[in-house]
Amino acid sequence: MKIAHESPISLMPYIQCKTDYDYALVHLFETHPEYYQFFEESLKKGREVILDNSVFELGKSYNEESYRKWILTLRPTYFIIPDVLNNCIRTLENIQLWSYFCKQHKLKAIGVIQGKTKSEMLYCYSELCKMDHIVKIGISCDSASFHQSIFDRFLSKEYRDMFGRQSLLKALRDWELPIKKKKIHLLGCSLPQEFAFYGKNKDFNELIDSVDTSNPVIHAIKNIRYDTKKGLCKKESIKCADLIDYDSEKIDFGLLDWNLEHFKNFCNGK
Repeated sequence: MKIAHESPISLMPYIQCKTDYDYALVHLFETHPEYYQFFEESLKKGREVILDNSVFELGKSYNEESYRKWILTLRPTYFIIPDVLNNCIRTLENIQLWSYFCKQHKLKAIGVIQGKTKSEMLYCYSELCKMDHIVKIGISCDSASFHQSIFDRFLSKEYRDMFGRQSLLKALRDWELPIKKKKIHLLGCSLPQEFAFYGKNKDFNELIDSVDTSNPVIHAIKNIRYDTKKGLCKKESIKCADLIDYDSEKIDFGLLDWNLEHFKNFCNGK
């Protein structure tokens, strides 16, 4: 599982040395030229870059006309087609509409599954597997809170999200589709211990290709240390984009390295 961590601009060169690829939020290109330049240089180095439509940060996908401009300017390794939160049909319609743009410019796209129920999300995944312009399929960390169990009244949203995505991925892993399955990209992280479930079950390696999250960085900024086995009990609800101008001199690099290493250990099943 390849790992990327979003971070404040001041920490990006340091984080890049600790990760497998880089992950960009398009809405920051307009306000922070140095942020855009970082990813331009990453591509020149031969690094893989995923460009995100910033739906999580903005509540809706970034303006499509401007997004197309930045995609063609940067030409990332992959870009995420604008999706509509919790809406399976509108997301699929929009992803299909982008097919000509992808083929015309020879671009590799990621489609994110959306839906209000597990059935809708499974359907969305199966439809995306049929689309030639989609090379990977994204699953958000907070899109699977539909998960219901007798224990739900005792669980926080973070735990419902964690168990929900695990349940969805288990269903995808075990599903006998009549078409070839596509690799998964995991968008974000509610609790880092979620990834130990995948790391310890090696059969997920054939399904999950990559993950991006600012979780270990944000918690280091907040002076919160991952537990070696338990990870976190709760998540700091702060978006990395809101800390983009954070001064790196304030951070405890020992704590940052601890969180980064333990997140990687979870992914590797350690």
